[in-house]
Amino acid sequence: MTPAERLIAANRSYYQAYRRHARMMAIVEQVASFNEGFRHLRHEHRAALIDKSAGAIAHWQEQGRVRASLDPVMAARAMAAMVDHTLYLWLVQGEDADEDALLDTLDLMCVGALGLEMP
Repeated sequence: MTPAERLIAANRSYYQAYRRHARMMAIVEQVASFNEGFRHLRHEHRAALIDKSAGAIAHWQEQGRVRASLDPVMAARAMAAMVDHTLYLWLVQGEDADEDALLDTLDLMCVGALGLEMP
C-alpha cells in the first residue's frame, strides 16, 4: 500500500468512527471548553492521533516520499485540525455537504499537503 493509500484508509476509518460517535464528540467538544478533565481527555485523544500521523510522515520523509521541508508534527497538527473541524461542522453542527465530495476533498487536501500523488 502506498503512503497516499494508507493516509486515505486511515482518514476513512477516522471519518467512520467520528460518524458513529458524533454525539459523544459533540459533548466532549462542548464540555472541554469549560471542564479541565474533558479538556485533558480531548488533548490526549488529539495528541495520540497527531503522534501516530507525525510518525508516519517522518517515516515517509526518510523514504523520500514526502516533502522533507515539512515539520512532521506541525503537518500532522494542521491536517488533524482541518479534518476534525470539518467533521465537527458537518456531523455535529449539521452543515450541509455532499458526503462523497466532502470526504474526497479532505483526502485530496491531506495527500496534496504532503506532496503525494492520489492513487
